[in-house]
Amino acid sequence: MIDNDFNLKMSAKVYTDQWTRLINSVDASHFQIHPSMVFVPEDVTDVISICQYAYGKEIPLTARGGGTGLLGQALTKGIVVDTHSHLNRIIEIGESYAVVEPGVVKTVLDKELKKKGMFLPPDPSSSNFCTIGGMIANNSSGAHTLRYGSMIDYIEELDVVYCDGSMSTIGSSTPLDHRCGSVLPIILSNLGLIASSYPDTSKNSSGFRLDALVRNASYFPQRVFAGAEGTLGIITKAKLRTLDIPQFTILLVCEFLDMVNLLLSVPKILSFHPSALELLSFGRLRSGLDQYKERDLTDFPTIYVEFCGESMTILEQLADRCRSALQQRCISSRILSDVTSCNAAWNERRNSLNHILRISVGNKKAIGIIEDTIVNPSLLEDYIPFVLSLYDSFKLDYVMYGHIGDGNIHTRPLVDVQSSQAEQIVEQLAHDVFLKVRELRGSISAEHGDGLARSRYIKEMYGIDTYWLFVQTKEIFDKKNIMNQGKKVPLA
Repeated sequence: MIDNDFNLKMSAKVYTDQWTRLINSVDASHFQIHPSMVFVPEDVTDVISICQYAYGKEIPLTARGGGTGLLGQALTKGIVVDTHSHLNRIIEIGESYAVVEPGVVKTVLDKELKKKGMFLPPDPSSSNFCTIGGMIANNSSGAHTLRYGSMIDYIEELDVVYCDGSMSTIGSSTPLDHRCGSVLPIILSNLGLIASSYPDTSKNSSGFRLDALVRNASYFPQRVFAGAEGTLGIITKAKLRTLDIPQFTILLVCEFLDMVNLLLSVPKILSFHPSALELLSFGRLRSGLDQYKERDLTDFPTIYVEFCGESMTILEQLADRCRSALQQRCISSRILSDVTSCNAAWNERRNSLNHILRISVGNKKAIGIIEDTIVNPSLLEDYIPFVLSLYDSFKLDYVMYGHIGDGNIHTRPLVDVQSSQAEQIVEQLAHDVFLKVRELRGSISAEHGDGLARSRYIKEMYGIDTYWLFVQTKEIFDKKNIMNQGKKVPLA
C-alpha cells in the first residue's frame, strides 16, 4: 500500500503486518474487516499528512478510538487511523470545561475532573475503554441522559482535519469555514422538513444531527460532528463543557412481578424528576443462564431510580415518596444512600451489557440489530408489548434492559446463528421493529450509532427528502467519500 511518494517519516508510523491488521479488523460488533494498513499518528501534523495522502490516492480512511463500537463504526478495508495510542493528552481543565485530544479514555478524564469536583455527564457502560473522540462520533449518552443529555450538549469547540488535510477550528464563536458555512443554508431552507422528520425523543444518534445545529437564532456547527461517526472529518482536539459533581445521590431499586406493572409505573416515577431511571430484565433467558448463576440474577424486571442534589434530607424524602407511590405495583424495593451500596447496585446495571454479549446457548447468540431503539417514554406501554409479541411470534428468547426513563430500550434476541432461517428472522425482526419505531416518531439508534449494521435503514427512518439533506451534507464535507466509507450515507 505504501509507495515511494509517501514520506519516509510517515512510513515509520505505518503498520501493515498481519497481527496489527488483525487486531484492527474487529471491534465490539460481530463484523470483521481487515484494513489495508494501520496508521498511528503522533500529532495533528501526522493526521493532516495521512489525510492528504489518502485524499490524493482516494483511499478510504477511518479514525479509531477504543474500538468499543457495537456496529462496526471503526472498521474499514482502507486505512485505520489510530487516535488512541498517542493523541490522548488532557490539555487543559478550566473552571467549567476540559480540552482534550480524541484518544483520552473517559474514565481517565473522569479521574482528573473529579479532583476539581467536576464531571463530564455522558456515561456509557464502556467508559473504562471508550475514548472521547469515539463518544463524540457516536453522540454517546448513558444512564444519566435523563437529567444531563448526550455528548452533543457538551461540545463547545472542535479541531477537525478534513478529508483533504485542511484543518479548521469549529465552534459557535469561531469564524465559519467554507464547509460549515455551506451547511447552514441547507438547514435554514428546510426547517419545516427537519422538524417533521426527526424523532420526538430526548436523544438520537442516527443520521446527521442537522436538527441540533440551529437553536434560538444561533448556529452551533460543531454539533454536526456529534453522531457523524467520523464520516465528515477527524477530530484532533475537543473543548467540552463540564459540570460540578452533585454533592449527594440516593438510589431506589424496585423489583416488579412483570413488565406490565413496571411500564405502568414509569410515568409516576418520571413525575419525581429522577436523574436516572434504568431497567434491567433478563426476560426469557433463564433456561440458558446456568453458567451465570454466580451473578445471582433476579427473576424479576428491576428498575434503578437515582436522585441527586445538594441536600440529602430532600433526596431521602423524594425517594421515600417515590417508593410509596410504587408500593401497589412493585414486589420489593430498597433505598440505598451509602456510596458502597449505590456503587454495587450501579455496577450490576452497568455490567449487564458485558454479560449479555457473552451469553450463548449452543448455537444461539444475542443479536444486537434492534438493541438501541428509542421512543418517547409515554409510548413505552405501546412499544415494549409490541416488541415482546414479535419475540413470541418468532419463538425467541431475549434480554431487555436500558435507559427506560428516556424510552431507550436495549434488547437482544437469542438467535440460532447456524439456522438457515437466522438471517431471514433477523431481517424481518428489524423491519417490523424499525417500522414501529418510525410510526411512533422514535429513532432506530438512541446512542450506539448506525455503523455498518444500521446505515441502510436511515433512508426509511427519515424519508427520502431528509435523507437527501444528509447526502448533501456528506458531499460538502467529503465529496470523494473517503472518510469512514460505508457509514451513514454511503455515496456511489
